[in-house]
Amino acid sequence: MKIFEITTIDHTDDDEKFFNERILQWYQRDSKRYNLKNISTHNGISIKASHWPPQFHSFVYFIDDDQPIGMAIIHQLSGPNTDTPEKPISHKVSMIFIKQKYRRRGLGRHFYNLLKSETLLLPDESQTLSAQSLWKSL
Repeated sequence: MKIFEITTIDHTDDDEKFFNERILQWYQRDSKRYNLKNISTHNGISIKASHWPPQFHSFVYFIDDDQPIGMAIIHQLSGPNTDTPEKPISHKVSMIFIKQKYRRRGLGRHFYNLLKSETLLLPDESQTLSAQSLWKSL
């Protein structure tokens, strides 16, 4: 019996361009809207969140030298998970993006482990091949 059916999605050059162009404006917007909290640091890169522990929608930014180099969106899933009463609310990362230059440095793994320490973390149903590799290693 399969618990999760994962669909592989492509990460294209257009996706890369889209996020690279918009990440600064989203960070500036969310910095004004929320009091972004510094929740962790990994190899000199700050991790800041709109809400921590994560809430219904939480926005997370990865910051290097006061510039956003990545972001993630966390969604709280509806209802408690009765299999784990000590962690009744579960979350998923519905989107994560880290600029090419900063990938493969352990930042994503650090972030996911940080999330796992706060909540029951479930995989998203649509993942890139890189995200699937990360999940297998966790």
